[in-house]
This record gives sequence, structure tokens and C-alpha cells, in this order.
Amino acid sequence: MELTTVATTPALPVSVLSLLVAAVTVVAVIIHRFLAIDYDPREPPIIKPGIPYIGHILGIIRHGAKYFDTVNRKTQYPIYTLPTLSSRQYIVTSPQIAAQLQRQHKDLAFYNVILEVTRRLLGLNSDTMRIIMTNVNREEGDWGLMPKMHDMFSDVLGRGESLKELTRLQMTLFSDMLNEIAIRGDSVEIGLFEWIKSIFAFANAKALYGPENPFAVDPSLVDAFWEFEAGMLALIIDIVPSITARKAHKARERVAQSLVDYVRQKRYHQASQVIQNRVGLNLSHGFTVAEAGRAEIILLFAIVGNAVPSTFWIVANIVSRPELMVEIRKEIELAVADNEDGTKTINVSTLETSCPLFVSTYRESLRIIGNLASLRYVLRDTVIGGQYLRKDSIVQMAGIVIHNDKRTWGEDSDRFNPRRFIKTRASATVEEEPSELDLQEPAATQLPEGVPSSAFRLFGGGSVVCPGRHFAQSEILAFVAYLLLAFDISAPDGSPITVPPPDDEKIPLSVLKPKGDVKIKLRRREGFESTKWVLKA
Repeated sequence: MELTTVATTPALPVSVLSLLVAAVTVVAVIIHRFLAIDYDPREPPIIKPGIPYIGHILGIIRHGAKYFDTVNRKTQYPIYTLPTLSSRQYIVTSPQIAAQLQRQHKDLAFYNVILEVTRRLLGLNSDTMRIIMTNVNREEGDWGLMPKMHDMFSDVLGRGESLKELTRLQMTLFSDMLNEIAIRGDSVEIGLFEWIKSIFAFANAKALYGPENPFAVDPSLVDAFWEFEAGMLALIIDIVPSITARKAHKARERVAQSLVDYVRQKRYHQASQVIQNRVGLNLSHGFTVAEAGRAEIILLFAIVGNAVPSTFWIVANIVSRPELMVEIRKEIELAVADNEDGTKTINVSTLETSCPLFVSTYRESLRIIGNLASLRYVLRDTVIGGQYLRKDSIVQMAGIVIHNDKRTWGEDSDRFNPRRFIKTRASATVEEEPSELDLQEPAATQLPEGVPSSAFRLFGGGSVVCPGRHFAQSEILAFVAYLLLAFDISAPDGSPITVPPPDDEKIPLSVLKPKGDVKIKLRRREGFESTKWVLKA
């Protein structure tokens, strides 16, 4: 009916219409020929897009990581195939399958995916990428830049003396910065998220990159860094970024130049062991000074980009629940020692081992906002856990879906439960007869009973688990403990503090950020107005 109507329109002769129909038909055939994926029935079940070829892409752009749950809500597949243009992605929503994938590291590669993203994000040149990709998956042993870099990070940031030294420095920096706030009995009103961004940017840059780090030399670079961070997605799309991502591109180039100067002037010799080793490895494997400096942008993002929103959510979750804040404050007071000079020391190791509610709140906050997907590239056709995966496909272990799975975390998986990561333990000695109370002593646990380790995705998993996770936990717990012990925290107008919703409808490149900031007022706690607090690793 519609075709007939168009065909009889005087302005569009039948001959022209025939040509258009033929052209559309040819285009459709070409699109189907080059964009239709060759689906094998042995693959995970396919979920077809509402709009052919581009429907899933539009869904991801519009809804972010939430789309992986939305599109699978009716079927509840543990793993499914998502066709996008001429390729496919396998989306994993089952922690059991995720665990199997993490063990199959010879058939699935992490770096093939993430390094292409890194190239676009940083603007690295082809010579640098050639160095990076050489033996990247250890096909020929443990030589090459990436194997050496991975092993170095694991060694230096593992629980050992290097990590202790770095953590001690970070504790000193936090103590010095926080001891300057509201020291004369006055109050300070801040936007919590923006304030944490500033504190962590300056402190982490100094702890990792030394006293002559770019942010110390030019403090205005902090704003440039966050301008770059806000526009990272447009840079990754990489379509003439100097035009399509102008602000982020300009900010990136400014930060990059400061890091090039940092390397050229060898200021990294005053930096932490991990930065000295990292820059040294890059240069010794053939990076130019310019590329070695530019490459440091990604580490700046790694040490600040996730720590800031993580810390924000933990603080917000506590201070918006007055009863929880009182409980945690009492608990962390056990980690405080009085010194002869009148100062008070907060022992971070005690926070980690003897404050179960505090640590559980930390982990639960990360579970709620940990939306990052762990990516793998399928190197060859393979069968894992009974699932046939095709070569050159991408696997995503969808953190936001796994973290909210009721079958794994229980019926309250979509709600914040600060006691989720608490278990009970016996405290009596062998010689004692344990009482019922002794047997119920709470302790922090890595995971609730029955929850597999692969269900907690924030730090990745398998052979590429985040090496900085120990440092991140120490610095975040220390920072939050200081706030709770030193300050009364309230809304400026005295009303209850409310937590904004997470901005969960964007493609995740870091931990979920809030849709808005939280305005709070800091005032030194009564009786502690002149107390100097010292964080100790």
C-alpha cells in the first residue's frame, strides 16, 4: 500500500523509484553480507537487537552498563551473545563462568583489548604500541615490556616493604593536609566529591610521583586532569579528537606535556619505587622521552580516577546514616593511641584487622558502585565451561550485573547492607571453654558465606587482578577514619544528609560517580578542637 502510494506521486517517477528500490536492496544485501555475524548454535544464546546491527550499540550508549542487565532481564542467561555490527560480544553474568574464564588465560587475553583503548585514550604512536604489544601475552616466555611491567607492579605493590613505605608516605600526606582544616574552631562548608578530588589528586601525585610531581609544579593541572577524565569516552572513540573531543584533547595534551617535562628533567628519580621502576622499564625498552611521559597519564588516572568516587561513596554512605556513623566511630576509636605530646595516632593496620563493621561498609560500598566490566579477547576458538567462544570476539564480565545478582548476593542485593561482609568467629583460646558470646565475635570477611571470589569484580580477577588494591584499601580506610574521628559532619542547613543516586547510565570507565555532589559542613569534634591526628601505616 505505501509503495503504491509513493509510486503514483507525480514528483517521483516510477523509473526513479525503481532505481531507489534497487539501490536500497543492494545496500541491504551488502550490509547483511559484511555486517551479519556468523552465529554458531554452540555459542552462548544470542540476544538480537531491536534495531538490526546498531540496536545494542545504541542501548549501551544510552544506558551504560545497566543495559547488560536490562537486555537479559527476561531470559536471565548466565552468558549470552550480543551482536554489534559485524562483531560479537559475550556478556558474562555468572560468577561461576567468570571464574572459569579467568583461569583460561592462554585462550583469552586481557591486554589485546585494554591496550587498544589505552592507545586511543593517550594518543600513543605506532612505535610505542609495537614495543608494548611485543610478547604481550607471554607467548614466548616472560620477556618483553608488558610481562616485565606486570611482574614489577605485582612485586612492588604486593604486601611487602615497598608497599609499606608508600603507604607510610601517603598517611603522612593525608595527616598534614587534614590537620590544616578547621583548626581554629570554625566550620568549613564543602562539596564532598569536589573536595575529595582535590585532596586525593595532590596527595596521590606526591606519594607516587614525588615532591616535584606535575601537580605540585603547576597546581592548575589538577583541573586539566579532571577535564581530561570527564571526556575520556570521546577520546576513546577517536574520531578526530582534536575536534570532536576538543576540551578533553586540549587538557590531555597539557597534562601530557607536563609529564614529558617530568621525565626529561628526570624528576622521577625522587619518586616512589614503583614510578622509578615504571619509567625506567619504558625507557629501557625503547620508549622515547616524549612517549614515556605521555604514558604516565594512564597511571595518574589509575591512582586517582577510582579512588575518588570510591572514597566519596563510603563517606556518603556512613554520614547519611547517623546510627551507622556512631557505631563505626566507636569501633575505629579502638585503633587510636594517645601519645605523650598530646597527638593521637590512628593505626591503619588495626583498622583493617579489628574494625569489622568499618571494613564491611567499605566493601559493601564498593560492591554497590563497582560497575566496571572485566574484558578479555578470544585468541582462538575455544570451549570454556561448556561454552563455545569464537576467535576475535570480546568477552565482558559485567560487574554491575554480577554485583546485583540476587542468586549470588541474596534478595537484598539491590540495597546497601553495611553488615554484609561480617562473619562471626570464635575468640576463646584452646584452654578456655568458649561461651556463646565468644563464638559470636564479629570479624570482617573478604566475602559473605557462599559467595565466590569471582562475584566481587571491582579489582578484576585472575592473572590481571589489580596490583594496587592493597594500597587503595589502606588509603581509603585511613582517610575516612580521620574524617569520622576528627570532625562532626553535617549538612550546612542542619537537615539530614542525603546521598545522590549514582550516574549509572554512562559507559563505565571508572567506578560510578554521583549524579550530584553532597554539601557538608566540617567542624572539629567537641573536645578535640586542637587535637592533632596522625595516620600511621
